[in-house]
Amino acid sequence: MIFAAVLPLYVGPSQEARARIDGAVAIADRFSIAYWQIIGRVWQCIATLRERADADALNLLDNLVHVYRGSGAAFYISYQAALSGLKLVESGDVDRGLRNIALGLALADEDTERFTLPEVYRMSAMAYARLPKPNLDEAQRL
Repeated sequence: MIFAAVLPLYVGPSQEARARIDGAVAIADRFSIAYWQIIGRVWQCIATLRERADADALNLLDNLVHVYRGSGAAFYISYQAALSGLKLVESGDVDRGLRNIALGLALADEDTERFTLPEVYRMSAMAYARLPKPNLDEAQRL
């Protein structure tokens, strides 16, 4: 259910995607399936951030990216780290944002999930272009 919602989220906010993610998290919560609880909450945060700027969702996503990474999971983590980094930069938390951008880029380079690579580089370039003092050379390089 969660991954059926992922593709519509690439396009933008989606009520259908949100309903699938929320339903999957409810099932994971009911059966105490920690792995799917973490993944589901990551995607809930992504869905929220696609809908609007939300400080709570952004902080939760930042924390979940590192919990998810620490669990040994790798699926989509480069994408999630890059999105978190971009949103942190946009919210003014530049240092934390650039750390997540660096994590996303490092993971993307060692990752076998090549389908997320263009999005990771696009979001990373956007983050450098949106810095308080834009680094357009780095944005263009990416």
